[in-house]
Amino acid sequence: MKAPKLWRKRRGRGGKFVGSYHVTLKGEDVNLGTSDAGEALKRLAEAKRGKRNFADELEEAAAAVDGTPEVQPPAPPPSSPPLVPDAVIPPPAPPLQLPPAPSAEDARAEAEATNAAAGDVGGDAANDNGAPPPQFDPAAIDAMLEMAAHGVVDLQLQLQAWVIKKRFKRIAGEIPPEAQFREMAAKAWAMQLKLWIPTFNPPPWVIAVVLPLALSTQQLVTSTPIPKENQVDPQTQAAA
Repeated sequence: MKAPKLWRKRRGRGGKFVGSYHVTLKGEDVNLGTSDAGEALKRLAEAKRGKRNFADELEEAAAAVDGTPEVQPPAPPPSSPPLVPDAVIPPPAPPLQLPPAPSAEDARAEAEATNAAAGDVGGDAANDNGAPPPQFDPAAIDAMLEMAAHGVVDLQLQLQAWVIKKRFKRIAGEIPPEAQFREMAAKAWAMQLKLWIPTFNPPPWVIAVVLPLALSTQQLVTSTPIPKENQVDPQTQAAA
């Protein structure tokens, strides 16, 4: 005779097996009350002999937990002194607040004030020649930056003309100095240069070198070809 098969319930469809083992004897579902397979086989033999009321191990474990008396912590001795901490932990320091970044006008005003204060220290601090350090007028510096901005625009137009010549094999048209877009581009460059160097105050020799260089683009734009009669043939010059 084929032995009856042990079975357990599933948790959801296709889930894992949970709970105690069961067996079906003569159409009756018998709960063996254990999730241990070895113990379930022992109880199966008893079930075949007619036993039905098996103690459920899960219910016994729950009853054992519920019947455990609550353990109270021991009360402190009546004459124990109060606890005193060894040290007091100070509260955390507030986050560092950075000052707001100065604007271009504030930076320029601060630079001018610093330069003026430096001239007053020690009775007008002198340079190597005994004269106070030179200070340029802010209006003159603005004019130099605007001149440099026009030079940048001239250089851009020259580069564009070179690209047109190399790529399209054509000579680019001339953009007059009074063209509206050309003037707008120069003003935009002047504003950007002031943002990049708000405290621009170089020594005189730097301005003496930079100003003629800024005029080089204008020299190239207004240049004219050398007359042919003034050109010397390289072969003739070598023969001479």
